[in-house]
Amino acid sequence: MGVLPYSQPAEFSEKRLTNSAAPEPTQKVLGLLVTYPLQLRPNIERARTVRTRLPAEIAAHMASLKVCDARGIGFVTDFSVYRYVFHTGTSLNLDEIVEGSANHLVNLDGVRNPRCAIRSLTVSGLNARRIGFSAERWEQRFGVEELGVFDPAGQTLWTVQATYAEKPRVHRIAAFALYMTRRHVSSILGSIRVAAAQ
Repeated sequence: MGVLPYSQPAEFSEKRLTNSAAPEPTQKVLGLLVTYPLQLRPNIERARTVRTRLPAEIAAHMASLKVCDARGIGFVTDFSVYRYVFHTGTSLNLDEIVEGSANHLVNLDGVRNPRCAIRSLTVSGLNARRIGFSAERWEQRFGVEELGVFDPAGQTLWTVQATYAEKPRVHRIAAFALYMTRRHVSSILGSIRVAAAQ
């Protein structure tokens, strides 16, 4: 199992990922405009946990890390927005960052039969990557849809992540609900824009 090489990324436009039929509230979260039905709130403990798990060579270059999250809806078990701000002059490569994130998912304990794809796109004119991941883990299937957006001017990386899960041998109605959940997550990630500076 491998991650798609960055020399041949598929190109997708924001419009293709956006579902205009979703009448949900848009909220400003850590500098992003996010359309999600539940309010995203700061999670200081999660930010601390993430920061302690970062490799030392990355953590040393980080000026700040903030996290906002909300409980899931439907099959979505978690929805989170991360904002990493790096010190001026830090050399960052979005492809390497996203590949590291994808490899982290592939190497989680208990993961079997992983499938992962990475696509290139732009969000508000900024370079972005979209990860689609699914696998079997501990008697269920789970998946992660993740959007990474990089603003080189502000040395800022945003990561928006939705996690979903299903039990094995789901009923056909549940399978359809899971399909609709994935479409809804694509709509949410497709709605994301960088908020105008104030």
